[in-house]
Amino acid sequence: VTFLTTDYVDRKPSRVRGVRLKNGVLYWKKCPDKEHCYYRVFASDEAAFSLSEETQIASTVAEHIAVKNKKKYYRVVSVDKYGNSGE
Repeated sequence: VTFLTTDYVDRKPSRVRGVRLKNGVLYWKKCPDKEHCYYRVFASDEAAFSLSEETQIASTVAEHIAVKNKKKYYRVVSVDKYGNSGE
């Protein structure tokens, strides 16, 4: 069965800004996109790492998350209601 829909927009959500670690909590600024749905949080021992299932540590609707390892590199991306994720 094939379904065709026009309820899809192929775009990149805005970059998440203000990512910072303080007292074991990773914080970031709220995504301003009206289509924003949730965040994906990634971590690695390497500064330059690929976003993948292996490096994803959480999905959340909040603008913060407790982290156990302070010696990691973290990236947070926005995911919109169409399933598009940012960089």
